[in-house]
Amino acid sequence: KIVEFSASDECGNSTSVTGVIVVTNTTTTTQAPNNQGFTFITASPNPFLDKVKLTFNLEKPTKLNITFLNTEGKILKIITQQFPEGINDIKVSKQELKVADNIYFFIEGNSIYHYGQLLIIN
Repeated sequence: KIVEFSASDECGNSTSVTGVIVVTNTTTTTQAPNNQGFTFITASPNPFLDKVKLTFNLEKPTKLNITFLNTEGKILKIITQQFPEGINDIKVSKQELKVADNIYFFIEGNSIYHYGQLLIIN
């Protein structure tokens, strides 16, 4: 949606600016039938300018692979890590991923599968 903001003062000075606001569902979730013990909480902020944080909850310690890909399917980064029980997060930067457009991510582990999309503000 395109919006315009305008302001003026008592002296007759005025200014306006136009901006585009895009609201999308960017945390599409696909879970394996036995995806118990994992809950994806959020990707924040999304869209992001510099850094994004993926937050999720685990019911037990779990080794996960978190893979980031560009829109052409090229792997940009893989994080393989053992995560403790409870709420966890991973932070990544636009500079780390060396990409200027949208990114897909996959979280995979023992009986866990989740994917989503991250939007970058240029």
